[in-house]
Amino acid sequence: MQYTTNLSNVKGTIIKIDNTYLIETGPGMRYMLMGGGLPAEFQVEKTKVIFSGQSGNPPANVRMKGNPLKLASIKKAPVKKWWQFWK
Repeated sequence: MQYTTNLSNVKGTIIKIDNTYLIETGPGMRYMLMGGGLPAEFQVEKTKVIFSGQSGNPPANVRMKGNPLKLASIKKAPVKKWWQFWK
């Protein structure tokens, strides 16, 4: 697998499809972690995260749930307090 795109500090949301945790960054854009999957603390649906890594394209004639991702770092996105939404 070739990883061709570097991703840095990308915002995403954890989703679960068929017992597989993916990171969704927008409509129709999902990343499937290769080599181990998500750490246990991030295996909660709708968790907002910020991640970095390398992305590639699925191999020819292979259908995947998301683009392959070699994860370099991941952290939970800061949660805004209710009063911060009014700014």
